[in-house]
Amino acid sequence: RREMSRVLSGNPITDVLTEEERIRLKELIEKDELTLEEADELYKIADKLVEEYGDKYTEVWKLLWYSRFWIGYNLRKQREERKEEKRRD
Repeated sequence: RREMSRVLSGNPITDVLTEEERIRLKELIEKDELTLEEADELYKIADKLVEEYGDKYTEVWKLLWYSRFWIGYNLRKQREERKEEKRRD
């Protein structure tokens, strides 16, 4: 997280984002844990950056991978919760 915040702060790669997206990106990066919805939101922002700057700045790929980690984490967590509910029934 710190590395992503450092790389993105003051970097011209965020110029492709709207002001709202820049603010939201900062908020999402600063969170300790992302929900599935937040991770999906981060993925969409990261995908926009990768499409525009992926060939020039490898750092934007880290942001995309970070978002995919949280998506996977949340999907696994949901699956485990469903299994646990079935065991209780």
